[in-house]
Amino acid sequence: MRTLHPRQRESTPQQWAIEEPARALTPAQNPTQRPTQRPTQGPTDTLLSFLAALDRLDAGAMGACCSDGVALVDEISRCWLRERAEVEAYLLQTLAATETVQSQLGDIHCEQQGATAWITGWLQQTYTFDGRQQTITAPTTAVLQLEGGEWKLVLLHAIPLAAEA
Repeated sequence: MRTLHPRQRESTPQQWAIEEPARALTPAQNPTQRPTQRPTQGPTDTLLSFLAALDRLDAGAMGACCSDGVALVDEISRCWLRERAEVEAYLLQTLAATETVQSQLGDIHCEQQGATAWITGWLQQTYTFDGRQQTITAPTTAVLQLEGGEWKLVLLHAIPLAAEA
């Protein structure tokens, strides 16, 4: 189980520092396969790296956080994107029309069972797309799989809630 600690920064809203113990499968948990590499970062780190790459408008770094079989819900096109090649192609096209992105993930909760982890949180995001600024708030779910010693996104689901009247 990981622990969350609030951390204040100058001139920025409250951030969360995440402490996750590195966990490797033991032979008792998976007797048919022993892990060959220990992950260098936890699943939450991978999700936060994906969002940081989005904020930098770096499609290549976003794709590097994804499994080959990733599935994402896209808020702009309102459709599912499946498979890493489709996600990367879409990101290159969409990020070309995007000027700025600022993402914050709060209320983060991560559970892990063997080589699979699932994260829930609350995404607050502001972006400028095609010259129009948008601000969204979205409950968010991510599922990650340990692949070759690295956590990779296999599912990212963030659907913005309608603004309150």
